[in-house]
Amino acid sequence: MKKNTLVIALIAIVGLIIYIQTINYDYSADDGIYTYHNNVTQKGLTEWTELFKYGSMNFLSIGAVNTGTYRPISLLTFALENELAGGFNPFTGHLINIILYGLVIFIVGMILLELKKIRDIPIIIIIISLLLYTVHPLHIEVVASVKSRDTLLCAFFGFLSIFLWIKWYDYQTVLKHFIVAVIFLLALLSKEEALPLVAVSGLIAYFFKKDNIYVSFKAIIPFIFPSIIYLLIRSIILDSGNMSNGIVYNTKLNSILYGTTISEHIASNFYIYIQYFKILIFPHPLSWDYSFAHFEVQSFQEPIVWISILIIGFLIWLAWRGLENKSIVSFWIIFYFLTFSIFANLTKSLIIGSNFGERFLFIPSLSFCFLVVYGTYMFFEKIPRKRTNLYIVALFTPILFAFSWKTIDHSRVWKSNLSLTESGIKSSPKSWRTNAYYGDHLRITAKEIYKVSIDSSMPYFEKSKEALNKSLGILGTELFTSTYLIALSETLLYLGDTLEAESSLDLVLEKKPNSAYALFKLGVINYSRGNFDAAEKHYLKALTSDSPDSLNIFNNLGLIYLKQNKLNDAIQMFEEYKNMDQTEKVDEILVSLYAKTGNIDKIKDFSQHSKTEELLFNENLRKAIDVFTNKNFKEAAELFRALNSDFEKFNGYEKFSTFYLAYGSALLQSNDTTSAKKILLTGLEKNPNNPDILTNLGTIAFLHEKNYPTAERYFSGVINNNPSNPFQSWANLGSVLLIQGKEKEALVAFENSLKYNSNKSILNNLYLISKSLGDKDKMEHYYQQISK
Repeated sequence: MKKNTLVIALIAIVGLIIYIQTINYDYSADDGIYTYHNNVTQKGLTEWTELFKYGSMNFLSIGAVNTGTYRPISLLTFALENELAGGFNPFTGHLINIILYGLVIFIVGMILLELKKIRDIPIIIIIISLLLYTVHPLHIEVVASVKSRDTLLCAFFGFLSIFLWIKWYDYQTVLKHFIVAVIFLLALLSKEEALPLVAVSGLIAYFFKKDNIYVSFKAIIPFIFPSIIYLLIRSIILDSGNMSNGIVYNTKLNSILYGTTISEHIASNFYIYIQYFKILIFPHPLSWDYSFAHFEVQSFQEPIVWISILIIGFLIWLAWRGLENKSIVSFWIIFYFLTFSIFANLTKSLIIGSNFGERFLFIPSLSFCFLVVYGTYMFFEKIPRKRTNLYIVALFTPILFAFSWKTIDHSRVWKSNLSLTESGIKSSPKSWRTNAYYGDHLRITAKEIYKVSIDSSMPYFEKSKEALNKSLGILGTELFTSTYLIALSETLLYLGDTLEAESSLDLVLEKKPNSAYALFKLGVINYSRGNFDAAEKHYLKALTSDSPDSLNIFNNLGLIYLKQNKLNDAIQMFEEYKNMDQTEKVDEILVSLYAKTGNIDKIKDFSQHSKTEELLFNENLRKAIDVFTNKNFKEAAELFRALNSDFEKFNGYEKFSTFYLAYGSALLQSNDTTSAKKILLTGLEKNPNNPDILTNLGTIAFLHEKNYPTAERYFSGVINNNPSNPFQSWANLGSVLLIQGKEKEALVAFENSLKYNSNKSILNNLYLISKSLGDKDKMEHYYQQISK
């Protein structure tokens, strides 16, 4: 027995090894509902008792509902993990799942050993069937998804209670019954999937202990009582309804069985049942989701439906046939149907909100693994030369290797949300959810890339658009969800396709008239087009939506009123903004508005603000710039003069780096050459290489002071600092060189100016210089240019 236990332990270690790579994976799929989206588990053990008071979907930060599931033990382990590890970490979550899987494999193996002792099952059957169960690819989702810890806990506690119950079967005491009942209650409180194990324990009593039905029923009392307690607690705590995460289950979004006739429901179910048989035997391709419209509604006219009926009918007949003699085959067939029944969608009232799921076969697949090995063993036993063990090993070794490779290979798709959703559109391309999730995660990825490189993000946004459009196309106009229309709208806005984004946002409002996002973005689009009335209308409606972004709405409304010169309305909006967010930015805007409306008393209200004088300085600076831009040079010069004394004090150079240039130019245009030169020299100290300041100083030296060497120095400096108008800069230098009699240097300067432009004055100068220098060829050349 010890030797067999060691073998079971080694197989459990195989289970650990085969999934070891998942330890470095990120959170994916629904992991967030138990971790980073859960308002209670995020607090560690601070509010752990709340987990037992409400449904497990009640604590979601998005779309919380007190219906659907009651799994407090599973949630408690996440809260405990958070408390002990100092926060959620995918590494820890995946490590726990791997360890739990190893424990489940070990306990299942120990149960099989107990059954072996009772019915003398060959050990090779136990070993091969357990290995097959361990490496079966259908378990990938349960192990690789952190959220599926609930299934692993349910299986661990459920199988542990059955193992202890079998071991103590012939030596029962009240204490032992109590221990089994408590452990089984933990299984139920981990996940409702444990409920069918009550009947499984009765099967074990009937088939292996050879008790009659009455005795078998008495034997399973340790499972019945906790089940009754669980169902009572569940009925008291959970609200009526069938919702999860804010999404109603009873739509085709989750199951094609909704909206079908009774005939279609039954036919579609049989079609789906045979798909389960198919992936048990040949687990490829596998997908994390099989939502609408991966499967199509079926009728009894489809041959595959009748094939499924015949297979299931044969299995039921085989199970019935073996009831009387308590056949092992009969036991495992009934085991499969019982453990699968909770996911079978038998009637409309029992639809679980999902067409199909690989995780649903986590416990039922044990039956398949045992039956395949047991049936093969019995077949080989009938061969005259009895080498059954050798044949079994030879046959199943390649299968075990193939399943192991598939498990290792396919588990990689769970590495991240992006890799998972990308695999989904390949394995389940007709599912609206695989396309929607892929598009959404591409959008999220693209937004992160956008912060670093806009160009690099665009291919991701394009792929996101394609996937989201495909998803919405699958859903059709009657089934679209505003959530993914919003995702599509955002993607389109990043791509700059405002027309298509606007159409998408309009569809959102048809589905959800008070969508804060849609109303706000439509406001932004209309504002960008100058449709201020439409923008105002959308912003005002957004303020009354469920969760408005009030800060940005008030800010944007204020900007609209500024554009329309409705200063008092703008003041009202920015005052609302200020009440919500005390920032210098809004103070600055308000001071500007108060100044424009002449509301001096309001400006005085800012006297306690350390930046009040600076805010006024900024407003006056903006006014001076506007006047200068409008070429009111005398007024601009006066405004700049008033600002000059405080310019250094308020770091004006950082706010308006060309202040001294503008101030000097305004003075120069006002014929105050002396003051202009003084201001421009100050600007030159700040920026010795500014070509515009050098040009103005050169002009003053050349035209007003007749200081030609100084003018030459300034104009040369312009040439060396990438002037905005190189033609005029070379022409200026040529003129000052010519007037100093430096004809050769002037010739070069004027010729350089011709590289950028030409006029008759430059050509005349070049003709005359060439004549003076006796260069007849150039004289002829420039004469012809002048003639043209």
